[in-house]
Amino acid sequence: MAKKAIVMGATSGIGMEVAKLLAAKGWQVGIAGRRIERLQALISQGGITCYQQIDVTSPDAPAQLLELIEKLGGMDLYFHSSGIGWQNNSLDIEKEMKTLETNGLGFTRMVDTAFNWFATHHHCNPKARIACITSIAGTKGLGAAPAYSATKRFQNHYLECLSQ
Repeated sequence: MAKKAIVMGATSGIGMEVAKLLAAKGWQVGIAGRRIERLQALISQGGITCYQQIDVTSPDAPAQLLELIEKLGGMDLYFHSSGIGWQNNSLDIEKEMKTLETNGLGFTRMVDTAFNWFATHHHCNPKARIACITSIAGTKGLGAAPAYSATKRFQNHYLECLSQ
């Protein structure tokens, strides 16, 4: 039976490429992201099983993730590649807050949902995994991107705690 993966943040960059690679390796892949037209374009290329429009900053995002897991028929891998960041030397508060909302709150919202799903479905696959794209900025802050660096450090520590 094919393994099943959910890729959050599949509308561009690393998330999109990981979704394509997993599908090419025979995985059943469910993709999610904010930009519906990009999700539809990716699924039309073939190899992707299903999609769900999800904005990780929305309070409804966990329910939408669970809906996508249901569409896929379960999951063996949750891959989180949803994030934003800017160089923000002027400390534009809107950019800082949007970064915190996406990379902090949205990250926590989605990873917790995946973690709790795995905890209640561990009998399905005891080798199931959560994988997340963070950043080297989480180990040594980038002065031009304070909120980005801080949220990436948060993500690293959060994942470390969950692994315990």
